[in-house]
Amino acid sequence: MMSSQKNALWIFLGIAVLVVLWFLDSTYHPFAGKNQAETPNANQQQQTPQPALQPSPGASPKPSPQLPPGGMIEGAMGYPASVIPPKVHVCADNLATNQTYCTDDRIMSAAYKTHVGYKLQVPAGDYYVYEIFAEIAPNHPFAGYKAYYSEFVTCGEKAGCKSHQPVKVTVKAGKTVKDINPDDWYNTSASL
Repeated sequence: MMSSQKNALWIFLGIAVLVVLWFLDSTYHPFAGKNQAETPNANQQQQTPQPALQPSPGASPKPSPQLPPGGMIEGAMGYPASVIPPKVHVCADNLATNQTYCTDDRIMSAAYKTHVGYKLQVPAGDYYVYEIFAEIAPNHPFAGYKAYYSEFVTCGEKAGCKSHQPVKVTVKAGKTVKDINPDDWYNTSASL
């Protein structure tokens, strides 16, 4: 009798664990950046992205103040794994003012080659666009690394693509620059 009660308890605990895991899997994906329940389907209208974020040294990015008239940078996010970690943000450095604009908003859509995209509102100007971990341990291999939209990306990210030089992105007021995919996680030189 004691053995059957023990077996029944183990079966009950196993079912409870499975229910909890099923619930967590259906509602929360910690490495996808957003809850799956928030992922729009193909028939839904895409939401307007939130204002750009501006990083502060030693702190999480904060919403930036009202931007002067500008445009939008849009593209697919990337990462050298099947899932883009949630702490990866897209940033753009203005080449004239040295101002940095970032976003952690993600657009889940098949319209992007990785099915994860971004839109970043910035003032008109010239930019280098990159992905970066916003909060990461100093000993992490990608700590401080900027995965640029670079010549390596525009070349097709193949072994024969040798240059990792960032590509200048020009944003004009009222316009969207598309297909800016900052995905150069493969630059092994320390010069950038």
